[in-house]
Parts: sequence; C-alpha cells; structure tokens
Amino acid sequence: MVVYSVVKAMGGQIYVDSTPGKGTSFTVLLPTVEGLDTAS
Repeated sequence: MVVYSVVKAMGGQIYVDSTPGKGTSFTVLLPTVEGLDTAS
C-alpha cells in the first residue's frame, strides 16, 4: 500500500500481470523529470 501511494502521488502507474501457477509480475512506471542534473 505504501508503494502504491507513493507511485500515485508521483503521477505514476502500476500494472499487474498474474497467471495462476506461473506467478505475478508488477510493472511500475514513473514520469521523467526534465532539467534534473544527476551528475552531482
């Protein structure tokens, strides 16, 4: 629930794909930030 709240607050999305007997995968998409200098 914490991850869901943070992703939604950041404007992201979560997709879930589940197949019985095989497993579940989660895809988390977050928006990019323009003009952010990550070299520091």
